Amino acid sequence: MNLYPDTLDGHAQMDAGLAAASCSRCGEARLIRDTISTAFWGRDGLVVIENIPALVCAGCGEEHIADDTAVALDHMRGGGFDLERATRFLEVPVFRFAGTRPE
Repeated sequence: MNLYPDTLDGHAQMDAGLAAASCSRCGEARLIRDTISTAFWGRDGLVVIENIPALVCAGCGEEHIADDTAVALDHMRGGGFDLERATRFLEVPVFRFAGTRPE
């Protein structure tokens, strides 16, 4: 479900979404303006993007982003990630799955 008309900028799209939309996952009518983070696997490993504007469902936590925000993320991902431009670095623990095997 496209919550945001293509003619509005990201913040205006989110404001329109707050007034007119409900969650596409659970139907909750209360969407809250917030920022989120996401992660991508790039050629240099795991990359985290922070401070992404979004509408977050108060009921189920589903995150909705504006079309122009999705395009901007695609451009960031498609261009690769210049580590010189990173705002900070994280150390991430890695675990090996130790679950049971199906019989």
